[in-house]
Amino acid sequence: MIKTSISETESGTLFSVKAISKALAISIIFTLLLLAVFSVVITYSPISEASSDIMVKCATYTAAALSGFLSSKKANSKGWIRGMTGGLVYICAVLLLGIAFSPDFAFETETALAIIFCALAGSFGGIVGINLGK
Repeated sequence: MIKTSISETESGTLFSVKAISKALAISIIFTLLLLAVFSVVITYSPISEASSDIMVKCATYTAAALSGFLSSKKANSKGWIRGMTGGLVYICAVLLLGIAFSPDFAFETETALAIIFCALAGSFGGIVGINLGK
């Protein structure tokens, strides 16, 4: 049988691969839907394309928080760690997709900040998820 979690010291499981995978899939779908809505808003409203960077960041950080929320909502403890893990897994997946589909991808200061903010957003989502999941 395949083990789907990494054991915590003695009090159960710390990371559920199943929960994180499900959270990742839902968060990526959420991001794609949110970006589609943003593109329609930019196309058919007087909002300039210059604000698209802000919208992409909003979608990314919201999806990282969602990933953290979903990763920790069925847990009993350590929601912030589980949420941070969900947020980091999400941003790593987004970065890997960026590297795969963009030949001119470069790791810059803004990328490092995105990783930090996604970790924080995931932690916040994890705290909310563990408290609302009970």
